[in-house]
Amino acid sequence: MTESEESSAHTRPLTILFIPCACYGPMNQCIGMGDILHRRGHYVVIITDPSWRGKLASMGLQEYIIDTGNPANKDAEQRPGEYWTNYVRDALPKFRQSPYVQVGTYVRPTWHAMLEEAKLYDQHLRSAITFE
Repeated sequence: MTESEESSAHTRPLTILFIPCACYGPMNQCIGMGDILHRRGHYVVIITDPSWRGKLASMGLQEYIIDTGNPANKDAEQRPGEYWTNYVRDALPKFRQSPYVQVGTYVRPTWHAMLEEAKLYDQHLRSAITFE
């Protein structure tokens, strides 16, 4: 690629899609990167659950809300990421256990919950993402 081609490639607005886990850590990273990309003229879309409705658009980011029917996302008044915040809060006593015991009482159930949520999103993402 020549220097002029590279320069024009960087000035052409892109559509950039983020699909973070809907808890604060991954979402905050996507918001930060999305903000920088938006200020550089790119169109940024973040796919997330209903608890984030109205929070990203105010930052200039396009929200694509997917309601998977997950009970964690049923409460429209729930704060963003609240389900996972509560999940970790409720798991705190398990962190007093040995790492070996935590594998069965925390790690396995947490990964199972995350995978189940990913399966719910996968069904909806196939219809949300189209390529020309």
